[in-house]
Amino acid sequence: MSRSAPLPRWSAADRFFADLGVHESAYVKPVLLEGRAMFAVHAADGRLIDHLPSAELAFAVLRRQDLEPLRVH
Repeated sequence: MSRSAPLPRWSAADRFFADLGVHESAYVKPVLLEGRAMFAVHAADGRLIDHLPSAELAFAVLRRQDLEPLRVH
């Protein structure tokens, strides 16, 4: 049985702001993954959704899922 990292202790206000937009938007930011330039896609509450090879592909995938992609620098 593997143990996952402990979840952060969030206040009610933290949870409220994390949930804002969770069903309407997602964030795309450039990252290095194993030495490769990729784009991380995160749900509005911060959960990692996936890594994709280009911002254009990430935006297209999110729009296809009726989510508004937002770029994070």
